[in-house]
Amino acid sequence: MINDEVLSLRPEGLKRRIDYSGRKHAVLRQKIQKNLEDGFRLSRSALVLGAFIHSHSTCFVGHRVLEIGAGSQGVAGLAASHYARQVVFTDQLDNKLMRYLEINTESNSQADIDLEFIDWHFNRTFLSTTFNIIIASNVDASLVAAEYAAKAIIHHLRPGGLVILCSVPGEGLNLMKKILLKWCDIRPSSTQTVYLNSVYGEAKGVEPKMSSLKGEMSTRHEITVMRRMRANISNIHQ
Repeated sequence: MINDEVLSLRPEGLKRRIDYSGRKHAVLRQKIQKNLEDGFRLSRSALVLGAFIHSHSTCFVGHRVLEIGAGSQGVAGLAASHYARQVVFTDQLDNKLMRYLEINTESNSQADIDLEFIDWHFNRTFLSTTFNIIIASNVDASLVAAEYAAKAIIHHLRPGGLVILCSVPGEGLNLMKKILLKWCDIRPSSTQTVYLNSVYGEAKGVEPKMSSLKGEMSTRHEITVMRRMRANISNIHQ
């Protein structure tokens, strides 16, 4: 069970606590304004991926983990930080977004952490190192984003490494999996569907006009775990 509790809401931002069945939690700060860009929203797929990581913690122990598209909260990477040796959080360059990500990772991370700028469209921004595990949630909002995110994953995943994707099923996710299979000879090892149910109500200390969302929401998410079987460097930058 995932509990998402609003602790405070002020003009400078939202403070919320994400709790995974009382086992692990994170207190996050979030930007508040109308029409938030994707990177500033708290992704529901990231919450599901965080729960998956806590449920499969032994897979992360002692490994170096890269989160592609961490956003301003880095929820999945923070979950991995409880078990991994190192977690590198990445997103496209946005000074405000990176500042929120820095605040959230510094106050919640349990491992050696690093923040890096990666623009999926330009491989010259890619890192020069590879990782045992790459995690990504909701990086397939468009077919273009899905294509370039897949290429970034291929570049940074070492042979034998795992990539764990979580997103709402759709064309973007299907394209990512198709590219990964074609370019890197990755074979799916497991896929599962998860439904995330949320109940909205008034939060303590929140102005009534700021707590207008009430009721229930259910969203479907697909988690896919794939393993890179061999290197295929010649295809990466085609």
